[in-house]
Amino acid sequence: MGGPSSPGNPISKRKSEQKQTAAWWACVAWIVSGIYLFATTAAASFFSIRALLFFFVGTFAASMVIGSAATLVERSMIRLLTTMVRSPGLKVAAFASAIRQLLLVAEVAAAYLAAQLAFNTMA
Repeated sequence: MGGPSSPGNPISKRKSEQKQTAAWWACVAWIVSGIYLFATTAAASFFSIRALLFFFVGTFAASMVIGSAATLVERSMIRLLTTMVRSPGLKVAAFASAIRQLLLVAEVAAAYLAAQLAFNTMA
């Protein structure tokens, strides 16, 4: 019988999926933002050390920092919601789903802003 943090536990599996999803979205947002920033800046080149550092180091950092922060905020919001509501039902589940979608949009926006800040700092 596995404990609460064992890999076979459905809650542990769900938390792992949430972490992976948040990290994946942060990476995708960073890469797409980088492509946009490098393509729209005349002085920037895709074939440079700057671009290599931006994409490789930045993608890793975005997945670790932004992905972890998004997971933490999502879990905190859902925990707060479940403690505030006495009898969760379909309406609460729908509201929690809406919160997750809004947090996803916020994560992508944060990744773009971080990419833009890193891009401008490297200039």
